[in-house]
Amino acid sequence: MKASPEELFRSLEGFITPLQRELLRHITRVICEQTEQIKRTDELIDKYMGDAYKQAAKALTVIPGIGLTSAQQIVAEIGHDMSIAVPLQKRLKESERFYRRTRNRKEAQPELR
Repeated sequence: MKASPEELFRSLEGFITPLQRELLRHITRVICEQTEQIKRTDELIDKYMGDAYKQAAKALTVIPGIGLTSAQQIVAEIGHDMSIAVPLQKRLKESERFYRRTRNRKEAQPELR
């Protein structure tokens, strides 16, 4: 959102009931608390993740569809040995090519859908 919560509440003046206004305030507080918890969790992960793990996570982010959070989860599961990363990326690319070929065939032959 571009507007602050206070700006949103002011813009809704007169169009919502007091109950709705109170619920919006409550939901906004919950979102702010969860955002702070996520920020703190990210700081803890960053603090305790060793250099080898950070490098491994960064290396995994080059794989299409793998962001930093997913990469950190993968590294947490499999460790920082990236000898599997290249074969994994190759398999993902092969899987993507297979998906594209299959999808193109289905588009060409509607009865296969």
